[in-house]
Amino acid sequence: LEDLFKLANEVGNKRYHKLTHQDFEDYRKFDHWRYVNGDRECGTTQESKDWAKENSDGNCPVCDNRFADVGGRTIDHKLPRAQYPWLSLDFRNLWVICRSCNREKGEMHWYEYEHY
Repeated sequence: LEDLFKLANEVGNKRYHKLTHQDFEDYRKFDHWRYVNGDRECGTTQESKDWAKENSDGNCPVCDNRFADVGGRTIDHKLPRAQYPWLSLDFRNLWVICRSCNREKGEMHWYEYEHY
């Protein structure tokens, strides 16, 4: 597992600036699905709200607080999209955590944050 994270860090530290037109269109659709009015309103489309409910229970998997008690659910990238743009559209890279944990996690990797 440690070797996997070293490799992921190596690859993730490279920045990719060239997107194809299709990459951009795919990302734009995903971004609209995930955010309607910017980062402050994460998961505001009905589809993303439904996805978040289907992929979580009543508690945040990180802090174990009830979502209702800590500002609700947010959709977050386990591996930051700034470092891993090719995973930004992969649903396996998404998880549902509370707003507080999402804010605190920032650009950390999920594994790094859970052991923070």
